[in-house]
Amino acid sequence: MSKVKEHAEAFEAAVGRVAQVLGFAHPAEYIHDRGTNSRGARFLAVEVLAELRAAGWELTYRDAEDAA
Repeated sequence: MSKVKEHAEAFEAAVGRVAQVLGFAHPAEYIHDRGTNSRGARFLAVEVLAELRAAGWELTYRDAEDAA
């Protein structure tokens, strides 16, 4: 399995778990709710990253300029 597919599947699973915990019937409802809220993108990022960490992912920040 490619890394992109593996990461996409992990992200989708994390979004699904967060949506379920927060009481949304479907992940799309959760994403829509977060997308229509002025601070929604920040909440989505924090909630999903926390779920990925809980699932064992080690997340590190790397500035895009440093990657070049």
